[in-house]
Amino acid sequence: MSIIKILLPTDLCPFRLNEQLEFSVIEDQSVIHGVTADDVICSVHGLLLPFWGHFQSVFITLWDRIRWKHKDVLNVMQLSLLFSKEFRILMPLEVDEYYRGQLFAVSETSRNETGGGDGVLILENDDFTSTTVRPGHSITGIYTHKIYYTKSKSPWALRKIFPDAAFVLHEECWNAFPYCKTVIKNPDYMKDAFYINIESMHLPDKGHTENALDLSPALLKKREVIVIDIYDDSLLKKTDITPETDVREFKSKKTGREKLSKDWIETTKPVMCCYKVVRVHFKMFGFQTMVEHILQRQYPRIFAKFNRELYCWTDRWYDMTIEDIKKMEREMVEELKKKIAEPERRGIVCDVGDKSA
Repeated sequence: MSIIKILLPTDLCPFRLNEQLEFSVIEDQSVIHGVTADDVICSVHGLLLPFWGHFQSVFITLWDRIRWKHKDVLNVMQLSLLFSKEFRILMPLEVDEYYRGQLFAVSETSRNETGGGDGVLILENDDFTSTTVRPGHSITGIYTHKIYYTKSKSPWALRKIFPDAAFVLHEECWNAFPYCKTVIKNPDYMKDAFYINIESMHLPDKGHTENALDLSPALLKKREVIVIDIYDDSLLKKTDITPETDVREFKSKKTGREKLSKDWIETTKPVMCCYKVVRVHFKMFGFQTMVEHILQRQYPRIFAKFNRELYCWTDRWYDMTIEDIKKMEREMVEELKKKIAEPERRGIVCDVGDKSA
């Protein structure tokens, strides 16, 4: 009997056999293919590649058999809500300042993250009014629909497992500041089996509002609160910090605000908080642990990096009006189309199980 081992870190490997059902099912089906259940357990990262072509076809065959034979049980075991976390990001800005900075930084980040076939394309950018986006509230603001091409920004293990369609994400955003809602889906591959819902509220406080987004008692029970201090470098990679985006060194010429100190939250005025509730819905049995691990690591990094840059770009957006920024957004549509076709890759890369990160 030939033996094929999955050599990935146990906490990252999507095939880890934690459930007795999953273990017994694979053991039951694998003998035909010359793979024992004991060998379908990960250990050391980086030695899988020579065997990948053969193993991939074996795994797909096994998975198809498992899904068919145990479809009723698997449907029950699939996780709908993978996690619900509330991030509280403290910022040395007034709330109305943050709004202009946010719009500017979203456009600038899209530019900085686009190139080499990956990045952002803007499909729609229009005014909206809705009574359904936030139930119980009539809201007005800006609606955007974007496509994110993310393959080069995704972990190595996921790139080896999933087809290209899995890395094309559609983002719909309703920005009715101070409230915002963002929904991210993967309609070409996972369809209804995956989406991320992010609701945000921006308040002039230090992160002490306990239910800024009016969560239900059930969601409050599941919620984990994570406070992000933009002074904290530990959330970032070294490549995320540049002299131009280091809050410990930045001084604003236009506002007169000094560089941040470790205790800036207590010693600096103004202070505001961006509350973000992130809910991830994911229905693919056997992959929940890996996806949760990646998202738990990446979201604090993404939020910290974005908001540090927003603050350090203050002198670039401070004198801009909302109309100035909207004009910049309209011009960005065509610019991103050109940038995504350029050969150079830009921006953030995933640091979880990614050899190139």
